[in-house]
Amino acid sequence: MPRERMKQLLYQPLDWEIDFNIKKYAYHKHLSDYRVTLSEQEELWEPFSFFFTNKKSFWGTASFAYNATTLFEMDYVYLDEMRLMLPFPETGYVELKDRTVWYYHYNQDLVGGFLTFLTEGRSGFESRGMKAPFLLFKNETDQNAFDAFVQQHEQLLEEADPGYWAQEAAKEMRKAGHEHQTDPIDLGKLCVVYQKWRRGGHTREQL
Repeated sequence: MPRERMKQLLYQPLDWEIDFNIKKYAYHKHLSDYRVTLSEQEELWEPFSFFFTNKKSFWGTASFAYNATTLFEMDYVYLDEMRLMLPFPETGYVELKDRTVWYYHYNQDLVGGFLTFLTEGRSGFESRGMKAPFLLFKNETDQNAFDAFVQQHEQLLEEADPGYWAQEAAKEMRKAGHEHQTDPIDLGKLCVVYQKWRRGGHTREQL
């Protein structure tokens, strides 16, 4: 089926002719009937925009087609002005005892091919030494396990160091007069807890 074939082809970005800096489309080098076309971008701001020195962000929709048939669509985002292009992240949250913390994430079983396509398989979500505060899960089960861990180790989250860029993001958001349910400080702390959880370092002392 073309839809499933497209999803698999996205995992091999070197087999595609991609230059979104010049063109609004990409095509597969050996199977040119498969194409990815970008919509026009619109400017936006989200807390993650402020994790970069250039806070301009843009979003749009990518259409994945076989011949003239659109197989599916996914949103994308440009960060650090237009230096870093990624799938638009989903929003998740964890209910704590006295408050709710929100975060941005990807589930690989949903966006894995598009993520690989845009990053050419590179990890880190980085631009010029700055990093998007996005968490990466294998699937919903993996995400639920992380959420449960945060709930069970709430003090670890509260004591985690959010890092320089999270603190700068919070400060710049305040200066710009923006408010959002997703707190940059929580994003920074959750990224720290996520890395420890992913490595299996689940003791308080390690944070």
